[in-house]
Amino acid sequence: NQGLFAFGYQTKFGILHLNTNDISKVAGAIFYAREGEYNLGELSISGAPYKLLQGVSLGNIISLGALAKTITTGDVVIYGKETIMMTAATTLTALTGFTGQTVRVVSFVDGSIIQNNARINTGTGADVPMVKNKVYTLTMLSNTTATKD
Repeated sequence: NQGLFAFGYQTKFGILHLNTNDISKVAGAIFYAREGEYNLGELSISGAPYKLLQGVSLGNIISLGALAKTITTGDVVIYGKETIMMTAATTLTALTGFTGQTVRVVSFVDGSIIQNNARINTGTGADVPMVKNKVYTLTMLSNTTATKD
């Protein structure tokens, strides 16, 4: 049994509420992971015990509703994230995420930089010194290439 929902690479689930009865579930998992780098989104589950997840890539749940990520290093995995927050001066050097994903970046301190390189195109060909508390938007053109809007 492969589960009620099967998903693979870059599958993103939104909001899902499962309300089961009080009978224990033994037939199979709710979700079957065919490949990694998936996002289960926001789950709300009530009812009897059940197997939530099984498959070939069990260790790749990206987030369960956490849309923001706090960073202090520049090479960032952003699957399922909408906001990156810098709490220390950081040079953003690379993003890895979903093609088409848009992420907002904000630094709460002075001295952070968005570096122009092969992985991030700032649009000017130069590094962008970030203004404290200003929000910058980047869009993923591929899984490993972003452009600043």
